[in-house]
Amino acid sequence: MVTAGAGVRPRGTDLLVLLGLAIVAALVFGRVLDVRPLGEDNFYVFSWIDGAHASNLLRLDPSIYPEWRPLAYQTIWLQYQWAGLARMADYYVVNIGVWVLTAWLVYRISVHLTGSLAASCVAALFVLTEPRASPAVAWVVERQASMACLFGLLACWIVVRADARRLAPAELAVAGVALLASALSKEYGLAFSGALVVYAWMERRRELAAIALGAGVMYGALRLVFAGGAAEPYCGDLGFFFAVRKGGCYQADLASAAQMLYNVVATGIGSFVRGLFTGDGRIGIARLPLLLSLCWLVVTIAGWRRGPRAMRLALLAIAGNTVLSFLLYEPRNQLVAVAAIGLLIGAGVAVLTMRGPTPMRTGVVIAVAALLAIQTVRTHSAVSEEVDQLLQQDPCSYLVEHPTAVPFAERVKSRYGGHWECGTPR
Repeated sequence: MVTAGAGVRPRGTDLLVLLGLAIVAALVFGRVLDVRPLGEDNFYVFSWIDGAHASNLLRLDPSIYPEWRPLAYQTIWLQYQWAGLARMADYYVVNIGVWVLTAWLVYRISVHLTGSLAASCVAALFVLTEPRASPAVAWVVERQASMACLFGLLACWIVVRADARRLAPAELAVAGVALLASALSKEYGLAFSGALVVYAWMERRRELAAIALGAGVMYGALRLVFAGGAAEPYCGDLGFFFAVRKGGCYQADLASAAQMLYNVVATGIGSFVRGLFTGDGRIGIARLPLLLSLCWLVVTIAGWRRGPRAMRLALLAIAGNTVLSFLLYEPRNQLVAVAAIGLLIGAGVAVLTMRGPTPMRTGVVIAVAALLAIQTVRTHSAVSEEVDQLLQQDPCSYLVEHPTAVPFAERVKSRYGGHWECGTPR
């Protein structure tokens, strides 16, 4: 079993790893700097932010309930105050930076728990280049998912680096604030709070349970006070086995219960094994993603079975994210699970390269390097395709339903050009 302990690293190693991750991210995600605010999701957030006042930033827009993610919207609003539409690349620099820091925290947690620099770099690179991260970088508003991971991992880092020591009051305060920030970025961040509650119970750590429960209660209270609970029904296209239920809404009936159960099971399986479900949640085999994820699953299982005791926290975070996905199966909502799986992969690589005959360890190194190379190339390609699609989109479909946004659309067109004519009222 791998034991916790960071070992001795040369001074500056962690900063060099951060720099390396930033360089890889620039190579993989660099094309997002070309994106303009014309795709429907990007156009929506900018058109709303353009007319929003500071007083709107806790209530948000009721038309998007039951989503309520104020912290992510606040960061975009703040950027918009000084960048406006003139410096679109700035928004994507922030998106990339948040994801790089997320991967770096995976590295920091992993290197503390495994003591292996190489294995921890693998964990960070796996997370950084995971294809499900593409929307979190390419869509301005989807930074909410990477922010939830960043703050949640920060809380986990504070916990694991203390080992069995009781956290100091300042550490508890920072961890509690980070857990709340994670949930306020995107509700899937509550998976970290739930994971810490169970982990604290297993480890008999009352102070951890207190801050995790406190963060969850505070999130619920803020949501109730500022958004009235944001308890609107979810409606949309919902994948169900081999079909898609078009425009469905959840009701108090057996069909909705079956859909929610399907979403949870599909998310639990799909978090570990990509290539079994399509993007909308239907069952659909994609052979290469399935093969790659099965290879990573072998490493993940090794990290779970023989990794340090604190890896329970990673499994609990995956379970929490799975349960929170009851409304919708969506790959981009699995980023909390991706970060946790990265930690398990770091432990697994450390286990598989620490013992056994030299040929086997060499084979593991070669296999892991090949998996990372293939994944990086595929994610780079996926990002390029995402950017091409965003550059080809226009806001017409949005403007048909929201004609009040036409003046903003004209400003966007004046700034960036375009050939779209929506025929909306002027």
